[in-house]
Amino acid sequence: MKTGPDGRLYGVDLVSGEILKWEPVTLLPSPQPNLSASFNNFADLSSLNLNGSASGANSRLRLTPASGNRAGSAFFNQAFQVGGNTSFSTQFQFQITGSQGTNGADGFSLVLQNSPAGSNAVGRFGGDIGYGGITRSIAIEFDTFNNGPMDLNSNHLSILSNGITDAPLASVNAPFDLNNGDTLTAWVDYNGTTNLLQVYLANSTIQPSTAVLSANVDLAGLLGNQAFIGFTAGTGGLVNNHEILTWSFSSTV
Repeated sequence: MKTGPDGRLYGVDLVSGEILKWEPVTLLPSPQPNLSASFNNFADLSSLNLNGSASGANSRLRLTPASGNRAGSAFFNQAFQVGGNTSFSTQFQFQITGSQGTNGADGFSLVLQNSPAGSNAVGRFGGDIGYGGITRSIAIEFDTFNNGPMDLNSNHLSILSNGITDAPLASVNAPFDLNNGDTLTAWVDYNGTTNLLQVYLANSTIQPSTAVLSANVDLAGLLGNQAFIGFTAGTGGLVNNHEILTWSFSSTV
């Protein structure tokens, strides 16, 4: 490798030592065995990769604006190792608002993925909520629009896999109106010993004693040896702002 005229690192012909073609070399950090991060707000977005319509807005992470046919994602730019006993926990506050209020769409998801795009991954807009098409993945969907047979109703949570949005592993009615502008808090815990994935939801910062949604998931089988964690969201003909206010997560191998 050699430093090019623009200061970036490039590959060279190791036999002749001559630069036959200038091609940038991307050095990706190795996945961490134990990874943790905490965001009390999103004034600093330097550790996140923002894709599609995602942006910072008033120290919040806005995955989509209240505008039609948008898809956005934000992933932590460092992956964590995944093995047979990997566990993780995450907590985040979110708010869904917009001029259409409870008639807005389409929802957002927490995603762990090891797709070829890495932290640059973003899926399709509309009912695919920015997640559809992201392979080697698991997602917890917070869905605010009924797209027909693929959805339980217009206010539900689902566990999805491999970028497929019409074949949930589990679904449940949301205990609160996801789309009414309230600040809600979610917790997602995964036990790598039992393979149990549990989702909790509250309209306060106190974690409930009972999960609202759970499923047995083989995390390593779905993702392989690493995972990027983050969020996706989408709008279609109907719209909403999908915003994450706070976020923390940790993983252990």
